[in-house]
Order: sequence, then C-alpha cells, then structure tokens
Amino acid sequence: MPIFIILGIFSYLEFSLFGNFLNDFSIFITGTLFLIFLFLAVLWFGVIFAQSKEDSVILLEKPLLTLAFYSMGLMSFLFSLTLVRDLIGLLIFSAHLMKPTFNYSIYDHRFTYLIIGLSLLLFLIGSLSAKLNLVTKRIEVPIPGLSSEFQDFKIVQLSDVHLGTGVTLDHFKTIMKRVNALAPDLLVLTGDIIDGNTKDIQAELECLRLLDIPSGKFYVLGNHEYYWNAKDSIEAVKNTGVTVLLNENKLITKNGAALMIAGVTDPAASRFQLEEPNVTKAASTGALVHSPAENSIPKILLCHQPVLAEKAAAAGFDLMLSGHTHGGQFIPWSWLIHFAHQYHTGLSRVNEKMWIYVSHGTGYWGPPIRLGTECEITEIILQSS
Repeated sequence: MPIFIILGIFSYLEFSLFGNFLNDFSIFITGTLFLIFLFLAVLWFGVIFAQSKEDSVILLEKPLLTLAFYSMGLMSFLFSLTLVRDLIGLLIFSAHLMKPTFNYSIYDHRFTYLIIGLSLLLFLIGSLSAKLNLVTKRIEVPIPGLSSEFQDFKIVQLSDVHLGTGVTLDHFKTIMKRVNALAPDLLVLTGDIIDGNTKDIQAELECLRLLDIPSGKFYVLGNHEYYWNAKDSIEAVKNTGVTVLLNENKLITKNGAALMIAGVTDPAASRFQLEEPNVTKAASTGALVHSPAENSIPKILLCHQPVLAEKAAAAGFDLMLSGHTHGGQFIPWSWLIHFAHQYHTGLSRVNEKMWIYVSHGTGYWGPPIRLGTECEITEIILQSS
C-alpha cells in the first residue's frame, strides 16, 4: 500500500476519531499514540517484505509480521466504521439544514468509544473465524460430453493458502487431513499456495508430497509466487511430485476416455519478464493429441485470476477453477469485491459456454481475519450434462 494512502488514512482517523478530545489532552494523546503504533506496524510490513526477499535475517521477523497484519486488519475496521459514522453525520447535517429543528449529533465521545469497541469486537470474531472456520464446499458441475468413466469424478481444489505469510504449519496439516478424508480423484492447487521463501516452508511442502491422489496433483502459479521467486516455487512444488502447468495441459485417461487438465501462468508474470498467461496455448499444447476427437474431450482450466474467464470460454474450456479474490476476505471488502471482479465468488456461467468456480481461498492473506467469508476446501463433482 503506497505510503501516502496510509498517511491519509492515519490523518483522517486522527482528526475524525480524536479531534473532539482536544479538551481532554490525556485521551487525545493516548488515541494519537495508538494510531501511530498501528501506522508504524503496517509500515513495518513493507520493510520485512523487502528484507525477506534479500534473504536477510530480521530479529523477531515472524512476530513483527503478525503484528503488522493484525494492525492492518484493525485499522481497516476503524477506517470503515469511522467512514460510516461520518456519512451518517453528513445525512444528519443535511436534514438539519432542511429542518433546523432537527438537531442531533453523533460526534460526542461516546461514538468514538463505540467505534473502537466495535472494531475490536469485529477483529476478535474475524480472527477466531479465520482459525476455526474451515469449511468443505461441495459443488456439482455438469460437463458436456463427459464420459461415463468420469461421472462423479471428484476434484478437490485448494487456493490462496499463502504458505510463508498465511496459514501455520499446524493449520496446513489440518487442511491436508481434510483433503485425505475426502479421497479425491484429483487435487488442484489454483495459485498463491506459496507466499514466502521456499526454504522456510519445507515442512509444509513435505505434507503436500505425502498426499497420494490417484489421478495426480496439479498446480498453477498465482501472483504471490511471482512476488517472491516464481522459479523457486516451481522447482519446490515439482519436488513434491506435483505437476506444474505453465500454459500447457495434461490428459487424465480412464479406460479409453480422457479429460484435459490445463493451466496457465498468472498475469503478474509480465512484471517479471516471464511467460504471460496464454489460454489458447494451454488448450492446444502439451499431452493433447491433435485429432478429430480432441474437440470432444472435456477441458478444465486452472487459472488463478478469474479475469481470464472470457478468454478461457472462447478457447473452448468447459470449466475454469480460480481463486485470488478471497471473496473479499472480511467486511467491508467482502461487500465491495462485487465491484472489483465480474466473477468474484462461487459458481457462475460465462457466455453460456463455460462454468467458472471462484474459491474464497483455503487460507488468507494479510490480516488473519475472515468475516463474511470462509476458508474453504472445494469438492467439485463432475456430472454429465
């Protein structure tokens, strides 16, 4: 987040929350110091991120990173609730101009205490939800031309785990146990699985290696793998026995029937002079044998960002599995995400040609908070249409 935006948020909160405490200097100073603490903690995230990429050793790196993320979440709630209060205040002021006898203020000390109290409560509920509320969502998807051999074929999708800055090792072990219990035919990992130095998540990667999935494990990169080191992530994932798809596809075959699993790189690749996503190439290269029968093979695309849905539908895919949006992760962003992404969560139809499923994500990024969304493991059941 650019520093001038953080400074703007800080100045706004300082003026709007504590500006009416100037006659009570001790509370004004306490509130100001509290905001400065949150502000500095959020800024510290940028320092840690920059130094971590250089493989430097930072004293108390993990606790400070956790503090930065928690501060980010609490500042978000404070900002959102203060903005709502001020918008209501503007409406009240307008009502007073139209009817001078209407006189009511929401700018006394009680409302500042209420905003701080509600922010802390939402922060606590959201933190508990992120840690404890891991759900399994079962989605049945009709696929045209699906062979009876793949009827009820079970795909489990994990997305946006953010190993390194997101979920802990213990939490990831819980996710792996849930995946095992579902007994999927295929496991797909739709990006932002790694979000840190791979040398720091060897235990988590070992958990992934130990998963035994009959039809294989497939992985595509998200934007966060590129923010660290995409080549390291690719190599680390391949070493676990997972197939990484980079604008290519593989065929899953059963008794003469076939199902294509394709994957593309992430749009973030262009910032690092690496291969950009190409859904047309992914649909036509790799293990697919060019023949008259190829058009009848059901095609599934793994693509981290749902922004490529229109291109995927045009390229002839029947189903696209994505993540990236986190469903907004927590309010108010879980409400505003509708304006940022056309396909932001759940199962949707694209141009009457293709299904797209966008996961809320199995983990979280930044503030370890879920409010209005859930951490999810997605169980996708293929059905003949």
